[in-house]
Formats: sequence, structure tokens, C-alpha cells
Amino acid sequence: MAKPIVTGVVYRGGTLDYTTVRESSVLRRKTRSEGDEQESAGILFEDLKQDHTKIKGDLHYALPASRALLRVVDLPSDDPEEIEGMAELQIDKMTPFPLEQMYVGTEILTSQDGNSRVLISAIQKKFVDHAGDSFKEAGLTLKRVDIDVLAWIEVLRNEGRLPAQGRHIILFNDQSGLELAVIEDGEPLWFRSLGIKEEESEQEFMEDMSEELEYTLANLEGEWGSRAISSLTMYHNGAAPRGLGMLGDAVGVSAIPQRLDSLPTQSEGIALRAARLGENGLDLAPLRWADEEAHKQSMIRMITAAVAILAAWLGVVVGFGMFQKHGQARLDYLFSREAALAPKVLEAEQVQVNIDRLTQFHDRTYSSLQCLAEVVDSMPAQTEFTGYSYRKKDRVVRIDGVAGSSPVIDSFESKLEKLPLFERIDLVGRVSPVTTGRHKGKQKFTFDCFLPGAFEEEGEEY
Repeated sequence: MAKPIVTGVVYRGGTLDYTTVRESSVLRRKTRSEGDEQESAGILFEDLKQDHTKIKGDLHYALPASRALLRVVDLPSDDPEEIEGMAELQIDKMTPFPLEQMYVGTEILTSQDGNSRVLISAIQKKFVDHAGDSFKEAGLTLKRVDIDVLAWIEVLRNEGRLPAQGRHIILFNDQSGLELAVIEDGEPLWFRSLGIKEEESEQEFMEDMSEELEYTLANLEGEWGSRAISSLTMYHNGAAPRGLGMLGDAVGVSAIPQRLDSLPTQSEGIALRAARLGENGLDLAPLRWADEEAHKQSMIRMITAAVAILAAWLGVVVGFGMFQKHGQARLDYLFSREAALAPKVLEAEQVQVNIDRLTQFHDRTYSSLQCLAEVVDSMPAQTEFTGYSYRKKDRVVRIDGVAGSSPVIDSFESKLEKLPLFERIDLVGRVSPVTTGRHKGKQKFTFDCFLPGAFEEEGEEY
């Protein structure tokens, strides 16, 4: 089976940079600017289209980290569908924009014992849609959308320059601005966009960045605990920035300058990430892109089949007049060709059926995410989750928790019973006191919340 081909694309400041890889082998690299021979963006994308037509494969595009929200969180699940729902709840609390205006993507960094460390990203839909429209105008289709700072990290990983142990700060100072990444034991832990140098001097900019770095470290330690910073490295263009030592002083280490042009390009990092992670990587592209592409391919197959059949019939008409003696034999052959093409038409129709089913699947009324959101909204004060599970087959949601008193638990049960989402609420066992741990002195409880239809298959009444 042929290994997949991936092309990573980055377009910044009038420069189009793209790299095509198969696994970790680079097939093509190219960087062109609008300033080269007075070329416009349209000409640059036409060049990309010509190369892509020859090589094929999927196109992956990177948007600037300054336009996205990037967070790493620990979640109590290793199921991708559940993680996706939990991520949307997390983003809804973090972003000032309505969730309906955002695309959200996740990437599982590590998993162990049913828990996962997850990279979550969210970005306003208008930025992703604009990128998709720009490529579509050039006759190209984007497969996935990634974030550019992750490309730099992938390049360091592939070059063997990403620290495998300890907590490290890496700064990338490119045309998009200054991006901060905290790496812990070889995986990203924290991201922050620190802005672009404007009219202030380089010394003033570094002073501001030093303050921002101290603020970032305080937040980092508040969320992930205190751990010594092992190194601080800045990758930059041109000469090393003046005042770089102030950043090292802010974290208690010597700042190490490195040139960005000593690394492969961001587009190579995007392509390598896609080749390494496959469908498990972060993706901020809307689902409708995949639907539209599937529909497009379905129509192509149907039209191809129709044209082939039409050509066959025209051959019958012409051939009957020219070769009357052999007409019947020719007609039989064309009917056999029609029968051979029929499975392709059926295949196209099946693709359309699958698209319709996918559309129906998007109804999330009784999904794990919807149930969790309804339950969280109903929780009284002094109540805390200790466990949550969603058994889709049994159509039941189990909630484990603790509360300050039995009346609070009764109030929670009453609110759950009023939710139209659930058909019935059962208290499992008894409410009992917690005698050990950080919840000592509270009352623990377990509820089973049954969704409509939970009892229909067995024909029982409860």
C-alpha cells in the first residue's frame, strides 16, 4: 500500500512556503515571494496548484498562533468523542466569543489509566473560512488546518533539538510575532503569543517581554505546579536581539539565541506533523469541507460513468451504420461495458447515502456532551463531581459526586428530575459520609439518569 503524501503550506507576509513529504522523506520544498519578479498572490498559488497536480496528496495549512487559543489540559477520559465534548466545555469558559463562532480541535498528547493530557485549540471561524475560500479560488482543496507554532515544535522534534526531559521555555520570533512555548518532558505544556515589536526600541520591547514572561511563569506555576526552568532558547531572524539576557534573568537561566534559518521551514513542520500523527493530529477545518469533497468526488464518478455510457451509445449509433454485419456483436459489447460501469454508479450513490447518514449523526440531542452540559447547569453550590460516565448502549448517565449536606443532594436530584432530557433519576445505594481524603466530612452520592427509551428494549416498567 502506497504511503500517503502530505503537503504543508504556510503563507505569511507575501511569502508562500510549501513542502511535500511522504512519511519523513521530503519530496519537494519551495518558497516564493510576491516580490520575486513582481509576482502576485494569485500567481504564487497557481504555482502551488501546478506542483500539487503533479504530486497529489493532501494539503495542510497553518494559521498564526496569534489568532488562536492554545491550551493543554488534563481530562478524565481517553475516548476521543468524549474528549471532544469536554474540550468544547473548556473552550466555552475560556474564550470571549460564542462557541458558535469558533472551530475547536483537539490532539491527545499522552494517555494513561483512562486519563489524557490534551492539546485544545480554538479559532474564530472567519479565519479558517477565509483560508479555505482562498485555496478554493485557486482550484485547491484544503484537507486540514493546523497552527504554525506547532510546526516549529515539530521541526525541533524531527531535528533532535526538542528537550526530552525537564521544563524548558522556547521563544520563536518570526514575522508573525513572538510566540512562547513551554515544553515539559518532550511535550508542549503552555503557549502564549507575546505580540509584535512595533515602534518601541528593541531594548524597550525586551523589557516588556521580560515582564510578560514573569507573568506567564506565575500563571504556569499556578496551573501546573512549580518546577525549575532548565533552559530558555530564542529562535530569531537576523542578529540576536539586544536585551535577550533580561529574559533569561526573568527565569533564572542564561538565554540561548538560535537562528531560525538554521531550522527547516514551518511548512516542513506542518507536513511532518501530518505524516506522523495522521487523523490523530489537531484539525481546525470544519466538517463540511470533508462533506463537500466527498460530494464532489461522488459527482465526478457519476459524471465519468455517465459520459462513458453516453460515449458507448454514440459508438453504437455510428458503428451500426458503418459495420452493419458486425453491429449485433458491437452492441453486445457495449451492453457489457454498461454493466461494468454500473458498480461505479452504485458506489457514487452509496457515498451520497453515507453523506446523508453523517448529516443525521450531527444531531447531538442525547449525546454525552449534551448530557454533561445539562447536568453541570443543574448542579447546586457545594456540589462537586467525582465521576461521570455515559453508557450509550444502556442509555444511562451515571453521576458520582459529593455535597456539603443531604438537602443539597435532594435539591440536585429534584433539579435533575425536572430536566426534559432525562426520563427518570435513580439514587444508587444510599447517601453516605466521606471519611477520608480531601472530601472528608461531605456526603457522597451516585445518581443514574435514564434517557428516553432506556427501558423500551426490555419491555419493563420502572
